[in-house]
Amino acid sequence: MRQGWPGKRAATAIMVAGIIGSSSAGNDNGAIREQLLARLSSDELTSRSQVSEFYASRDWIPVWTIDQPASALIHSVLHYLDGVRAEGLEPGGFHTDELTALAHLHDRRLSPDDLARRDLLLTDAVFTLGRQFAGAHIDPGALYEKWSTPSRDTDFVAPLTAALDGGRGLFETLDALRPDDPGYSGLRESLARYRTWEAAGGWVTLSAGPALHPGDTGPRVTALCARLAAEGYAGALGSDSFDNALARAVSVFQTRHGLVSDGVVGPATRAALDVPARARVAQIAVNLARLRWLPHDPGDRHIRINIPEFKLEVVEDGETKLCMRAVVGRADRPTPILSGKVTYLEVNPYWNIPQKIARHDVLPLVRSDPGYLSAHNIRVYENWRPEARELEPHAVDWEGIGERGLAYRLRQEPGPLNALGRVKFMFANPYSVYIHDTPNREKFTSRRRCYSSGCVRVESPLTLASYLLRGDDSPGDDLMAAVDSLENAKLGLPESVPVHLVYFTAWVDREGVTHFRDDVYGYDEVLSDVLAAR
Repeated sequence: MRQGWPGKRAATAIMVAGIIGSSSAGNDNGAIREQLLARLSSDELTSRSQVSEFYASRDWIPVWTIDQPASALIHSVLHYLDGVRAEGLEPGGFHTDELTALAHLHDRRLSPDDLARRDLLLTDAVFTLGRQFAGAHIDPGALYEKWSTPSRDTDFVAPLTAALDGGRGLFETLDALRPDDPGYSGLRESLARYRTWEAAGGWVTLSAGPALHPGDTGPRVTALCARLAAEGYAGALGSDSFDNALARAVSVFQTRHGLVSDGVVGPATRAALDVPARARVAQIAVNLARLRWLPHDPGDRHIRINIPEFKLEVVEDGETKLCMRAVVGRADRPTPILSGKVTYLEVNPYWNIPQKIARHDVLPLVRSDPGYLSAHNIRVYENWRPEARELEPHAVDWEGIGERGLAYRLRQEPGPLNALGRVKFMFANPYSVYIHDTPNREKFTSRRRCYSSGCVRVESPLTLASYLLRGDDSPGDDLMAAVDSLENAKLGLPESVPVHLVYFTAWVDREGVTHFRDDVYGYDEVLSDVLAAR
């Protein structure tokens, strides 16, 4: 069920219903209409194209009546706009300062130009808010180089046009444009809590010093108790003794922040504890914006990979069926944010080494060790054509290849050394990335698993393959026989499975618990700056 803004809907809906949708017969609408048309090029308008289309459809007749007291008209809208802070937005982005100033002027003191401006600003505020609720305000593909997820594709123009023309249900229409998702409403509630903690002064930072362990005592332990209690962690009571209850509170904090849950306050845990409340507020706001970008329907059965969480989940009918650790791209070679469909698996895959990786990673190794290619079961072909001739590695002048001149195709054969491991999961995308196994198992024990060149490595690839092929997590005989043969083979899925690579550094789980992760690619800062500017 959607949650409205307490105390606002009933009063404002009744008021607005009586204000918009008709024009005053006692005023010179002709002059106002001329000013409406003249003002449509104003830099004040944020949603100019939608506003222009709307007024053109009604022959430039003002939508907000001009025979009502200005204060009643404007304050009803301002009252609603004040609630956008619950969405991580700021009212100042919706002309609230200008409309507040106009509210103090009586209509009889307003010129046709003032009345036209007031009408436009009110309408522009409505369409701008609708765009933001629908996730259409910011194009993530314009912010980030490798971000190509589909939008929510929510039509906000038609329902808002109907609401403005009819004068009924405007605020209910706006409410309906927000994501109808428990994760969104849960994160909104988290935002309110963290804003309350921020307003109360936040929490103290811990003084530098050695790691704190259960059994320690002293003022730093007392400060730790106060810090955790300020964020509502159970068991963090005022004490100078690091007892079992405090250790459990620390462990819960660590779990919610993706840290090693050992109950010890080392450097990583102390750094997370020292993040101020205001920073958490900003972090939640940018993640609310990202939730507004997501498509409505991820698929009844889908794969979800949250990059800052380093985790892959298979979700079916809202329930997590599989969960495993993942390795994602380095900061300089980030895993793209995208949606696709896994259509087939490849067991014992070849690895056609991408030219960028061959040039920057493999070529220096070949130059320092002439036997590197043979030792790693990598074959050399004269080019990337299917009929390309194979070359002997020692016959190639590796030293003479320029920085951008590597035209050879390097292909690693299936086997225990293959960088893709025993299986890869294929889904079409513009970045040529995929999900795959890896022989480098030790990376999965790291907390911050940014090691790949963009693809996603998964901890339990055969379990994932079995689930996609058969619907259970126990690899069948056919799959194991195909893997053990060491022969390259493609296995089609019974049905394609949507896959979503997403980027969330704050979210609320199904139990209502708020989680935070590090902004591994610096994407939060970029979006936070854009939200502040707009």
